[in-house]
Amino acid sequence: MSEKKDEKVSMDKNTLIALFLGAMFLLAAFQTVQLSELKQNIYTQKNEISQLKGTANLAAAPVKTQTASNDSSGIPQSLQNVPDMVGGC
Repeated sequence: MSEKKDEKVSMDKNTLIALFLGAMFLLAAFQTVQLSELKQNIYTQKNEISQLKGTANLAAAPVKTQTASNDSSGIPQSLQNVPDMVGGC
């Protein structure tokens, strides 16, 4: 009689372990699907943003570029006497 009780307990442990592993597998599969959908959404939004940037660049007016020279004519008066290093590094 003692052997039957041990077999039942052992069977229950094995069943519980199998159920736990099955649940973990299903959870991993579900999270894999979620991750795949999230990656797809990111790629889609990235493409939409790049398309919007492309249309914004076409519609933007040309910007004047300042040449690298020592004249301070393009710098506002408030920024002409700023020290080179701020913060001490």
